[in-house]
Amino acid sequence: MQMRNSFWNVIAKSRLGNIYFFLILLVLISAKIIFVIPRFPIEGLDPSWAFGLVYSAEHLVFGKDIIYTFGPLSSIYTGFWSSQSHLTAVLLSLFIAASLCFYVYRLFENAGYIVKLFLVIFFFLNINSGADFFFSLLPAVAALYLLEAYSDRRTYIIALLHFGFISALLLLVKLSFGAESFICLLLLLVYYGVKKDVRACIVLAWSFFVSFVLLYMMSGQRLADIIYYPVNIYYGISGYTDAISFPA
Repeated sequence: MQMRNSFWNVIAKSRLGNIYFFLILLVLISAKIIFVIPRFPIEGLDPSWAFGLVYSAEHLVFGKDIIYTFGPLSSIYTGFWSSQSHLTAVLLSLFIAASLCFYVYRLFENAGYIVKLFLVIFFFLNINSGADFFFSLLPAVAALYLLEAYSDRRTYIIALLHFGFISALLLLVKLSFGAESFICLLLLLVYYGVKKDVRACIVLAWSFFVSFVLLYMMSGQRLADIIYYPVNIYYGISGYTDAISFPA
């Protein structure tokens, strides 16, 4: 039995085994996050607000004309057609899926076959659930990878830039995703502060700020209106909190 386990562990940690592990993760994650064929308006409450958000991103200002728990890049999550940003949403959904796959793979590439098999089954079982699981998992695994990559000075700067971009992107997709990624970002800043790594703090904060500005403009919003988005964040989160805490 021990020899059999050793054999499967050798296979799982081999180059070929890791390639299969990566490809399976990529298929499972992409199937839930990436949309190539867009959704169009149909009858129903959920399709109505989802399409309304796409219209809002093209014609209204988030935080000024509309307050909601989603942002101007909500089409990445909903998959609804946008005449102005459909290609952008598809490319960014590809980026999110590839990022999540990369981080999960790098964190567990040296794990045994039991751990890898568990992860594959876990992702497979969550395909039928909402996409929230996959989006919410991204900032957590990205932060864990940053902590692991800290000793490698060649790659951790790139990882910092990547994490700042992810945090800004998720904040413009859905506020709950943005809150999770922003909390991870703050924890990382505290960690690097304790380490007295000023460069890491500056790179991470700069990456988040610049990425947020660029993605905000790519979403169809005007740069002059960016000051209103924190209003959308505040009232969106506080309103959602009040709604779920109100007794039935």
